[in-house]
Amino acid sequence: MKKLFPIMLVFLVLSGCVAKDVGKSVLKSNPVTEPLIELMKPSSGLLMFAIVLETNTNVSSLLYDKTREKAEDYASIATEKLQHGRFIYVVPPRITHSDGTYEFNDTLKRQIKNFLAAGDYGIPVDTIAQAEYIVVFNAKESFNRNYGTNASQVSLSVMNKLDEPVFAASLRMESKSDKNFWYYSEKTAMPVRTLTMKGLAYLMANSLPEAHGDKSKLREATDKILAKAGMAKEG
Repeated sequence: MKKLFPIMLVFLVLSGCVAKDVGKSVLKSNPVTEPLIELMKPSSGLLMFAIVLETNTNVSSLLYDKTREKAEDYASIATEKLQHGRFIYVVPPRITHSDGTYEFNDTLKRQIKNFLAAGDYGIPVDTIAQAEYIVVFNAKESFNRNYGTNASQVSLSVMNKLDEPVFAASLRMESKSDKNFWYYSEKTAMPVRTLTMKGLAYLMANSLPEAHGDKSKLREATDKILAKAGMAKEG
């Protein structure tokens, strides 16, 4: 199909050049906008040119990154307003892999503690007995593919010292590979662990501040931490 692409372009351009309206009265128009209006008409061939160009070359991949992460099925709920400056214990996050195995990730635990401390939302403590709030983060990662769809289902919950849930949020973060422009190689999807990190950042920067009633501090702290890690927050 790609071998026929140049011939199709020539045909569309030529057919657009010879097409013209007949039997219609001539209307006065702005000399500046008239060429643009004529260009956007179906008879100009531009619309068909754009469709064929995108279908055969995926030219839109040059305009934006189609592998960028997307947040799906986002939901959050808070049964009570969370209080600032409380002692918080972060449970080691549990990451479940596609084969059913799981790990407890200390790196993510430190990241969550940094988010909370930098945003002045709480004081991390070392034991549950000291805590007024308990933070739990879980993620279920798909099989890590270069081509196709990678996804991570993440959830963040907060419980009080009576072990009662006071806040919960979840979303699915996914990334799809892109065949890229024309003859160039396909662009791979984001790794699942990167999606897990971005899912955590999304929940910390959006849902948790809403539960506290103050979005600014934690959003700023999240942006700084992600920038320092070389993983700038998008959107």
